[in-house]
Amino acid sequence: MILTFMHQTMLKRAGFCIAVGFWVMTAMAFAQAPTKDKIPNLASSSFAWLAAGADWISPPAGIRGPIQNDPDHPFHGNTAGPGQVTLRIGNDKDAVLKPWAAEQMRVSNEEVLSGKRGLPFAAQSRCYPGGVPGQLLFPAEPFYFIQTPKQVWMIWQRDHMIRRIYVTDKHSANVKP
Repeated sequence: MILTFMHQTMLKRAGFCIAVGFWVMTAMAFAQAPTKDKIPNLASSSFAWLAAGADWISPPAGIRGPIQNDPDHPFHGNTAGPGQVTLRIGNDKDAVLKPWAAEQMRVSNEEVLSGKRGLPFAAQSRCYPGGVPGQLLFPAEPFYFIQTPKQVWMIWQRDHMIRRIYVTDKHSANVKP
């Protein structure tokens, strides 16, 4: 597809705006880093949280991060350079998974690898609410916090989803699904 000069210019400007927006949000997030005795203020009326891409940034050494891809099935995405794009196959052997969750992931992975299913299970692919923090990985889908002394609201533009966290309530000793 041939892009006109006007389209190329618009794309460059959009890319620049996204980069500047990401830089500003990152700077603001670091400026609000928690101190020893203070809860960070995540809310703002002047910006939303926005993913810069659809991949996790690995945490520093010694800190537990998200479940990675299965080492037997490495992921190669569209932005990883030349080569065949592959599906994301989660590591169902990760020690953090409860046995029932590992089994569900294993079954989902086998269905994808056998061709029975086109994509690995993702909550949003079935119109279920996304998990935290995975919900943050949808590019160009703003995410807002509203924070009060008694509640934190997490608001996603995507499908108008809202999660309310009541910070003054005690957790139940016997949580039932």
